[in-house]
Amino acid sequence: MQHRCEAAVDLLEEAVRLQPSNPDLHFRLGVCHSGGCKFNSLTNPDLAVEYLRRALALTAPSDDSLICAGIIDALGNAYVYCRKLPKQARIEAALDCHRAAATLYLSWNQLDDWAREEYNQGNACCELPEEKYPEKWKHAIFHYEQALKVRTREKDPLRYAATMQNLGTAYRQLKSGDKATNARKATDCYRCAMEVYRLSTFPVQRAALHNNVGNAYLALAMADEKDRVRHARRALGHLDRSLRVRNRADYPVDFAVTQYNRGQAFLMLANEDPQDSYVKAVACFQEAHDCFLLCGQARSAKAARQQVQRVRLLASSHNHS
Repeated sequence: MQHRCEAAVDLLEEAVRLQPSNPDLHFRLGVCHSGGCKFNSLTNPDLAVEYLRRALALTAPSDDSLICAGIIDALGNAYVYCRKLPKQARIEAALDCHRAAATLYLSWNQLDDWAREEYNQGNACCELPEEKYPEKWKHAIFHYEQALKVRTREKDPLRYAATMQNLGTAYRQLKSGDKATNARKATDCYRCAMEVYRLSTFPVQRAALHNNVGNAYLALAMADEKDRVRHARRALGHLDRSLRVRNRADYPVDFAVTQYNRGQAFLMLANEDPQDSYVKAVACFQEAHDCFLLCGQARSAKAARQQVQRVRLLASSHNHS
């Protein structure tokens, strides 16, 4: 398949040289270079942006606006991975494209396409820097909920589940409002996605959801001091289930992430059984550190190492008190 994609790029580039004013050829080349059909050795998001912008410029205003919407949609996807622009600039550009495409699709009552653009806008909002866009999670929630008006479980279960999962994460990250309420909404969203992502057919997605539910219960434990221990134990239950799939050999980074989260859960149980909880927390953070380091995740490894040192200090203080 890869060689076929590369051959197609070569043929399309030759066709563009012969027909430089043909928007469809520029569009197809843009999609190929963005990896929109299949990632290959010639995938180049920067070139994709150039070809797609040219395709848009060559598309006359009198042309079918659905054609324009398709080009703008592809351009938005290419901007996300564009290396010439800093992250904020490319995410802002992607968001503008998906917003424009959504408007065009809605004007033609193309609701499935409109829902996809709403979903894409939600994803773009999540990637914006929070210090400049403090309302980004609220905006992401709005767009995901818009998409769910079309992406119902009955009509489109897989896209429904994907949207529900992202909506849950947006609620979990939401800073405004009651934190416990936000965490419970996140848990509800993840559970809705779990109804689609069954372990037998979607083990990887199911494991990711268990990790996310675990995180939601950790957020709930922080927000609800009265039931802190109960929430932390429920978090551990889901994180342990996640590790049944996210093992170190097959999914090392995911394994490290979940172990880090388990370390956080054990810390929340320290008041109940300090000695055991500190020992288990250190073990989890140390495993996360080692695995992150082996995978080249230096920043995450550093965070895990800092947690190891912090817990050891806590344990030492407790032993001397």
